[in-house]
Amino acid sequence: MTNTSEAGRLARLPRGFVYATTGEAYTITARRAARRMRQVCPDIPIDLFTDQEVEDPVFDHIHRLNRSTHRPKMEAMGRSRFGSTILLDSDTIVVTDISELFSMTRRFPLSAAFCVARASHLYGTQRDIPRWFPTFNAGLMVFRRGRRSRQLARSWQRMMDEGQLEFDQPSLRRLAWDLSLPVGIVPPEYNLIHIKMLQVWQPHMGAPRLLHMRKLHRQPPGDPEKPLDYHEELPPKLAEMIDELLAAEAQYELYGGPRNPPRNRLHRLLRVMRRRLFD
Repeated sequence: MTNTSEAGRLARLPRGFVYATTGEAYTITARRAARRMRQVCPDIPIDLFTDQEVEDPVFDHIHRLNRSTHRPKMEAMGRSRFGSTILLDSDTIVVTDISELFSMTRRFPLSAAFCVARASHLYGTQRDIPRWFPTFNAGLMVFRRGRRSRQLARSWQRMMDEGQLEFDQPSLRRLAWDLSLPVGIVPPEYNLIHIKMLQVWQPHMGAPRLLHMRKLHRQPPGDPEKPLDYHEELPPKLAEMIDELLAAEAQYELYGGPRNPPRNRLHRLLRVMRRRLFD
């Protein structure tokens, strides 16, 4: 494990994935999530920030957290050695390559997906922020190393500490507003929390790229040497539907994109799958 003094001597790399965990169970889940990530993005570095004593070759570097808190992602954000970082919660299962998200840092210092549930702070402590300003889900964030990300990490941690806050999304929304931070919008297929959205999914929408499965923290973490697999965490028919969406997307690209997709066959296939799953 890398300590704080050693971290300054680590090579700064252009891009990489980061997980941040406290506690044994969350760390085991992160090890499994990283093994899945390694399967689909084998050539991109993966770092872990944790308070646990652990050695695992799936990670390029394991950093000891300076503080053990229930939200360690702020420290990981401030200390990431990558020029462009994709910071992930441990309860995420990557479906296919998501490395194209790194290019978002060319335009935005921070990018994240929308939260759907946000009424508690829209109508509570954040009445001064317009309703149209979104809440961002911090389960997957893409950020560029620099002054703005370090300032955000420090302010976010301070706000969480001073308010003794349990959830991090309202404070992230507040800071993005107060700091006038340009936030890029990550499409929902890269952070799919509401699996029922697949009921209305269409082939031209593309396949889900990452599943954010909160149920992973409500069950035993499993074998740390075994990659997470959505085929094991989803009902068989739902996993099959995702496989079909991936196959449909490949066919869509094969036939020249939006101009000449084999729409009739693909839409027929998805209609059959939805009937099998949800009717």
